[in-house]
Amino acid sequence: MKSKILIYTCILSALSFSAFSQESKFCANPLKSICIDTKKQIDIRKTRIENLKKEIATEAEKNAEPKIKRLEKPNNDDAQITEYEFRKKLILDQETIKVAISKAKNVESVISNQKNILLFKKYMKLAIDDTNFSESIRLSLKNTIDEVMIGSYGDYIDRARSKDHPEDGFSNSCGADGMTLSAFASDLKGQKYVLICPGYLITLNEMPTEQEKFNSIIQVISHELGHHLYDDFIKLNIYNPYLSCLVENYADQFRMSSLSKNIKYYSQELISDQWGLKALTIFLKKQNFKKTNVETIFKMNFANICGSPDDEYHPSGDFRIETLLRINPEVSSYLSCNNSRFKKPSCTFDGAVNL
Repeated sequence: MKSKILIYTCILSALSFSAFSQESKFCANPLKSICIDTKKQIDIRKTRIENLKKEIATEAEKNAEPKIKRLEKPNNDDAQITEYEFRKKLILDQETIKVAISKAKNVESVISNQKNILLFKKYMKLAIDDTNFSESIRLSLKNTIDEVMIGSYGDYIDRARSKDHPEDGFSNSCGADGMTLSAFASDLKGQKYVLICPGYLITLNEMPTEQEKFNSIIQVISHELGHHLYDDFIKLNIYNPYLSCLVENYADQFRMSSLSKNIKYYSQELISDQWGLKALTIFLKKQNFKKTNVETIFKMNFANICGSPDDEYHPSGDFRIETLLRINPEVSSYLSCNNSRFKKPSCTFDGAVNL
């Protein structure tokens, strides 16, 4: 669903090289490598987010208190009580957002940097060029990427709300305090937009370099950009081979499969997954990382979906890690994975690929 999107994996077409001579730990047990081995870091991140949420709430309530005291107290009239509660909440939400924006500035450098934004879009365009779509389709896809704005939390709020309705934007997918562990794509008053919530970016402060921060969210950004490559192009049936492969081979792994054999509930997320991993794998290839660095990048990009359930729009995190990511033909080739145990094909934009 475009308005609230956690960040997941995708599918790629084959690379003709092998990056590592021995099968990686990731190949042997991706769930353990990405989820169990990073559990301590995940728990630390959750604790930090909860503490920051409390800090924001405490500071916002303190700032809001004198303004709320100046409100005219309602009598027993229901309409006045409703109006009073609305204005009280509006003041608290406004103060919450002010505090959240001030704290978010410390973690948003990776997405506010214009050089990084151009790089995110560069790798998406390389992913588009790496498909077998027609030249005209590829050009249209790349033009769509150029139209997307990758923004900050404060910018999104400013654009979302209006003079007549200042409450607009408070109920966005980041929450008023910005601490939701999420990212999303939207059409914001006609502007194609991508936002990673400050809550998702909060652990980036622990990384010593801007490059490491960039590495940890390239798949996240690419997935969200992929949402904008869905609406205008799904009608052209360019994704039919990919979706048909999933229906024919993996429909039993979707919660809604018995009700919807065409996976219409999941198609947007699955297509965005495909674009996200495609861009990430091209990035890894271009950078020529060492094996240990590659595994760290996988963990940083996918740890957030560990244990996530099938919610009728997103397949489960286990499916995304063990199937879409692990038996991706380019990822498995890049990591020299042994695929002999897999009986089902991988699904790409070209359709089924036997491993």
